[in-house]
Amino acid sequence: MIANKYIIEAKLTQGKFGKLYKGKHKRTNEIVAIKCEVLDSPIKMIKQEATLLNYLHGKNCRNTPFVYYYGIFQEFSVLVMPFYDCTLQHYIYSHSTNKETIGLTIKMIGLLEEIHDLGVIHRDIKPENFMLKNEELYLIDFGLSTIYVNEDMTPIDPKNESCFIIGTPKFISLHVHNGKDPSRRDDVISVMYIYFYMINGLSLPWENVNHVS
Repeated sequence: MIANKYIIEAKLTQGKFGKLYKGKHKRTNEIVAIKCEVLDSPIKMIKQEATLLNYLHGKNCRNTPFVYYYGIFQEFSVLVMPFYDCTLQHYIYSHSTNKETIGLTIKMIGLLEEIHDLGVIHRDIKPENFMLKNEELYLIDFGLSTIYVNEDMTPIDPKNESCFIIGTPKFISLHVHNGKDPSRRDDVISVMYIYFYMINGLSLPWENVNHVS
């Protein structure tokens, strides 16, 4: 039992360095999401995510997950958050009208504007990272996110070009594919790709393009 409060019930997904579980609060039975990352992971994504989510909530950003618990459990770093059972990916299967699509896109842009105004860029915008609950849209998975401004809110100079790309290849911008440091612009471009994905029958023209080395 995590923090003497949270019971793990079922594994949802597993990645290279961690796992995502569905769990519940032992007293209230509230369903929660539990992220676990091995302590010796070379990339501390859970610590980064917990720090940024606490920062955003401290700035009254309410359409991002609240951190119920962050700490060590056995050989894992653990992050406990609200559970959202409907991704945008699943939602658009049954809500595909143009009006609904435009409305969701406006909400996505509004969410990005809010976190960008607080100095955060997400860097992994895709349909699976937008969740719906009680008709509200939420942005999740801040493990790749970062602060893009200094303490005086002036932009941090971008890094030099890199051979490593950040984000999900299908939804990242051409700038990022070309090794540019992700910026606010690239978050917004990814939302535009999601919009096109929704109106194009859940597909993108470049999904099956072969990569040339």
